[in-house]
Amino acid sequence: MPRSSPVGRISEPASIDLESLLARASTGDQDAFAAIYDATAPRLYGVASRLSASPAEAEDLASSAYLDIWRAAAHFDAQRCSALLWMVAAVHRRASGADGGRGPAWHGG
Repeated sequence: MPRSSPVGRISEPASIDLESLLARASTGDQDAFAAIYDATAPRLYGVASRLSASPAEAEDLASSAYLDIWRAAAHFDAQRCSALLWMVAAVHRRASGADGGRGPAWHGG
């Protein structure tokens, strides 16, 4: 069985509308964000673990990325990429230090 698919082909969890949940989260809806977390945590932690030296570092990376996602949810643009790809990019951005440690200064996908 092949490993994970290329990043550009990441599919969203079945029966979960992450785009709508991100829109709700952007208004402060904590239940929507909890649903986002529940639907995506295994995948985003998996990405974080491949980019980290240890499980503890992966947990910190994933947690920081989720904080960035919460803060920047209003900037998600479904015309640019899928919600899951946008969230995976948040993990990569955080891991690479592209955000300069400032959090959600980034806007797009």
